Amino acid sequence: MKQAVFSTPALPVADFCGVSLHTYTLESDCMLPTFHVGDTVGLRPCGGFIGEGVYLLQSLDTGAILLRRVCLSLKGLRLVCDNPIYRDIDLRTEELYRHFRFIGKTALQCRFFEQVEAVQ
Repeated sequence: MKQAVFSTPALPVADFCGVSLHTYTLESDCMLPTFHVGDTVGLRPCGGFIGEGVYLLQSLDTGAILLRRVCLSLKGLRLVCDNPIYRDIDLRTEELYRHFRFIGKTALQCRFFEQVEAVQ
């Protein structure tokens, strides 16, 4: 299974509207159509689950960085890929904390488009 990989380390964005954010650039299609390859996400640093939303996680087993929607489930918490070609993962809450570290929760999404010049 392909993992979300981020090419740049955390880049702090000082005091964005009174909130300290870090940015990451997505290189995986795991969250299509919500997030696209090349999108930059602004993250509020967090040490754990603070409500449903999209989080940047790090696998404690492999070191892989993942952007996933984290939702409550009957088992505990579900890691969801918005792209249906990837499977979701259900984990008991204690399993999630044993295998993953919460880096941040998304607060901002930026997408840059190429400038196209008009043909005359």
